[in-house]
Amino acid sequence: MPETAPLPDPAIDLAPQEQRLAVFRADRRRFFSVQAFWITASFAVALFVGNLITSGQNLMALLGMIVMAQLFGMMMAYRRVFSTIWCLTDRRLIGPRGRSILLLDIQKMVPFLGDVQIINTEGRRFRIEHMADAQETIARIEAARASRASTQP
Repeated sequence: MPETAPLPDPAIDLAPQEQRLAVFRADRRRFFSVQAFWITASFAVALFVGNLITSGQNLMALLGMIVMAQLFGMMMAYRRVFSTIWCLTDRRLIGPRGRSILLLDIQKMVPFLGDVQIINTEGRRFRIEHMADAQETIARIEAARASRASTQP
């Protein structure tokens, strides 16, 4: 669920009379469930392929290396995902490093495995990762977008 918290990054400057509506942060439960899914999927593929090309201790070493690589990747992703905060205002969606998308420039939003993929009118893609409820996130952005469109001349 989006939280209303202080602005995530002091470098983010809101325009005069711009109001913050929501802050979107990654959900820990969603993050770990998605990571478990990908670890299990890669383990299953490695088990199948490993049985075709090797056997015995070599297979166990191969599977161990794959699981360790996946766990290392999860640790690296953890830092990146949980340091990323998206801020929704009445005019735009502000992402990491000050990237922003004007609400009226959003062409399409698609949920996938707890992520929200946003495509703007130029075709650029942005992703809000590991939301507890991706549909609710989309609904909040759509509501802000509709509100902005109704006030725009």
